[in-house]
Amino acid sequence: RRSPCGVSGHVAGIERGFLRFALGVSAVAWLAVVLAEFGRFGIEALAALAALGALGAGLFAFAVSAPRRRGPGSAPGGGGWRAPAEFGVLLALCAAAFSPPHEAVLAGGDATVYLNFGSRIAATGALEFEDALVGDLPADLRAALFENRLRALDATGRYARFPGGFQIPAIGEPTVTAGFSPLFPVVTAAFHDAFSLRGSLFVAPTFAILSIGALFLAAAHLGGRRVGWLTAVLTVAALPQLWFARLPVPEMAAQCFVLAGLLAWLVACRDGARGWAAAAGWFFGVACFAKVDLIVLLSVSLLAFGAWRWLVRPDRAIRGLGWLLMAFVPLLIHNVAHYLTFASHYRPYVEYLVERSWLAARLPADLPGTLVLTAGAAVAAGLAWAAYRCAPPVRRRACGLAAAGVLAAYAVNYAGTTTARLDETVVWLSWYVSWPVLALAALGLVRSIARGGEVRAAGGDGSALAVVLLAVVGLHYLYDPLEPGVHIWSMRRFVPVVLPLTMLMASMTAAALAGRIAAAWRPAVAAGSAVVLVALVARPTLAVAAKPVWTGAIAQSAAVAGQFPPGAVVLAAPRLAGAHLPTSLAYLHGVDALLFPAGLGGDRMDSPVARAVHFWLARGRPVFFVFTDRDHFSFFAPEFSLTGLGHTQIDLPMLERTEARAPRAVVRTPIRLRVFQVRRRHPVRTAVDIGDPRDDVFFGLDGFHTAERDGRGDGTFRWTGARASLTIPGGTNAALTVGAGRPAGAPPAEIRAWLDGGPVAARRLPDNEPQVIVVEAPPGSEPARLTIESGTFQPLALDISADSRHLGVKLYSVAFDAPAAAGSDPRPDGQDDAVTHRRRPDPPHVQAG
Repeated sequence: RRSPCGVSGHVAGIERGFLRFALGVSAVAWLAVVLAEFGRFGIEALAALAALGALGAGLFAFAVSAPRRRGPGSAPGGGGWRAPAEFGVLLALCAAAFSPPHEAVLAGGDATVYLNFGSRIAATGALEFEDALVGDLPADLRAALFENRLRALDATGRYARFPGGFQIPAIGEPTVTAGFSPLFPVVTAAFHDAFSLRGSLFVAPTFAILSIGALFLAAAHLGGRRVGWLTAVLTVAALPQLWFARLPVPEMAAQCFVLAGLLAWLVACRDGARGWAAAAGWFFGVACFAKVDLIVLLSVSLLAFGAWRWLVRPDRAIRGLGWLLMAFVPLLIHNVAHYLTFASHYRPYVEYLVERSWLAARLPADLPGTLVLTAGAAVAAGLAWAAYRCAPPVRRRACGLAAAGVLAAYAVNYAGTTTARLDETVVWLSWYVSWPVLALAALGLVRSIARGGEVRAAGGDGSALAVVLLAVVGLHYLYDPLEPGVHIWSMRRFVPVVLPLTMLMASMTAAALAGRIAAAWRPAVAAGSAVVLVALVARPTLAVAAKPVWTGAIAQSAAVAGQFPPGAVVLAAPRLAGAHLPTSLAYLHGVDALLFPAGLGGDRMDSPVARAVHFWLARGRPVFFVFTDRDHFSFFAPEFSLTGLGHTQIDLPMLERTEARAPRAVVRTPIRLRVFQVRRRHPVRTAVDIGDPRDDVFFGLDGFHTAERDGRGDGTFRWTGARASLTIPGGTNAALTVGAGRPAGAPPAEIRAWLDGGPVAARRLPDNEPQVIVVEAPPGSEPARLTIESGTFQPLALDISADSRHLGVKLYSVAFDAPAAAGSDPRPDGQDDAVTHRRRPDPPHVQAG
């Protein structure tokens, strides 16, 4: 049996069964969010409430989905095995395509943050949780160490536990949160509780499989099962779908609920079932919890949909639209209340948009007032439609004009607030969705709009919503994709709505064009065009298909964590912020890690970093530094030394930025790490070991070349550049052992020494023998910056060797007298404790000089 809209009774039964299952999933997800908001999240409580929620949703769906009257395209359910088997094969193929998920616990940006956030929610049961390391620090150190000095580029907030991810809403409290959209991390926490860390990686693939199922049913509803298959295959073959279906980010969750909402609306329009219309509104509301921008985009889309139908068909009420809006608005209010109640990364950005808006002067000055006003307007719009849905045509037309006026004001404000990047977007969008596919989708969109949303296979009220969603959301992100520099991340904006509906429109247009071919040639032309379209879409996907991306990242991060003893504090180099290694050490593996706060070291004896290290050591906590071969950070602390030098490496195979029509192949990015333990010394250091790179950390050596050994037996030295510097204690005289090191033909060596910008010594070095230059420091207790300037030569220019460096003079050592630091350990100089490691052999032990 087949209905006039091309949906057989078997497929109609699958539609209703799928929607009932999706209602259960959405109920569980929403309940999990509510539990986490109240700090009561737990797998046991969630399971109990989920069972009740799923039962209630099933009873609701069963009670209200029976049509009050059968529309012209209604179709009863039926038995048979072919349609369910076909649908099962599709889901199985999707499961194979979206596996294995990416182990984004190292790098991956937001993906790593979502996994870490989900782990914390699972452990604490709340969206905001206490961080023991933050709570243990004194207030002044806490404020200094966690102040976010990247606020101009990072929306985390004023105080960041980890920039780019976890914020500290109030520095006086030890509470930490990642203020992202709550649904995905909460569901990730449920998977983490039920299946462990590796199980939490499968949240995105699960939602992706459900998304393709909903898309297939919606496309089959509108154009038949062949259109459904073509739409599904085109979407699965697209690189953004494959990429974000494996990556732990919320795009697939948002896509799942948007497409389920569209499918529910199509069923409601066909069957005249107001319950499915309400279910569509529910799905759209839950989707807003997955991606914050859908709060605006879906609200605008539904308002545009109502305005379109009020103006196009004022003499005919839209069955179920009032139910859709009344189900959507309460969840919209819940979303707004959530972002008013909980700290969020999005609030600073919204404040920025409001401040730039030409409407800002007409709205309340504070952001909460603006959001409350917006929510009130949404409620008023929903109730107004509910009141007027049976009103005479003239009132419907008036409502349509009012809605059109609101949309026009919004469009003007949006265009005036955001930056137009339409020309850029159109170019790189074609890299992921080929021009022929985009052209077919645009043709289908124009054709549907020209016909007032009428699609012959399904009826206007159902298909019009798909047209409006694609047009409204697509125009938003074509105009401004928000992340134009990294195209694969820009495509995440298109994934929830634009990508699947583009494939839907392209497939329906291709089917319509094939229908104009002579019957004898139609099957061959349709099959050939489908193959060509899939090949065009899949071309960029070949760069990552079947490639191991982030494989082994969990094991790598666990191996790094295994180097540290219980109770350790790990300060990671600023360069590791993007790798999110310290984030995963802290929130996945239980190691108290934090980023070394760049700029806080300095040349003061009481720098925040030095005081924090003293604080931890005084409490018996071992302190470690982790930094890469390319890192250089320092703070003046001659009372400290570094021991236990160890090397490890993390290897991150990932997709390189797309800079050509097809993305580059997966590349491996090895990051070599160096691990040190910090020790206190007694007596305090009286010399800088120029040959030991670990002394760079505590004396801030800058402008020197790497250490070398003098062949004549004079010891280890470093070449200076034209200008090199280091920090010495205040009020002490420093003895510099330097050598000219000039070959024949090179200009003579002349050096000048400066102390905090003032000249203190100048000398010409007549020969290459090491000489001692004493720098007399003025009185004072503060450390001073000693700078050495010298003329340079280049061995390559003198045809001595292939060395192209510009070399100044040789610095062998710097000796000085320094007072003992208070609180230092009473151990003889050079007798540092051995480093304790676990779960792997001790690294080579190198004693500080």
